Amino acid sequence: MTAYAWFLRHSVRVFDHLDFRVSDVKRAKPFYDAMLRLFGMRGKVQEDGSVVYLRIKGGRIEEAFALLEDREHRPNGTRVAFAAGTQVEVDAIAARLRAAGAERCEGPELCPEIGPDYYAFFFEDSEGNKFEVVSRPAR
Repeated sequence: MTAYAWFLRHSVRVFDHLDFRVSDVKRAKPFYDAMLRLFGMRGKVQEDGSVVYLRIKGGRIEEAFALLEDREHRPNGTRVAFAAGTQVEVDAIAARLRAAGAERCEGPELCPEIGPDYYAFFFEDSEGNKFEVVSRPAR
């Protein structure tokens, strides 16, 4: 049985959580609070100063995003893309992210070079970590 077949058979998420580094959690937290709240996540500061954001549905953790401090962290080319259901949702989320302090924003716009009906908003946090909100309706 392939890994893919096992995941389908057992209805297991592919990703359990993301551990995400920033150089200063206290400085980054207000932006991440605002951003992740848009996707139904709520954060809780841990004893070590990190913040764990959870989206809980039916009493179960659906997604988790941990914000961890690494004073030596430097952003790279990795981009985390969040899904939105429609172009209207991408537009609304983009407006709220801009208001929350998103930087180096591009779009929202159609990106035919990526795929048909691929509509996205690209942005970075204050440290240069890259993100995207995308809608690509099923055909």
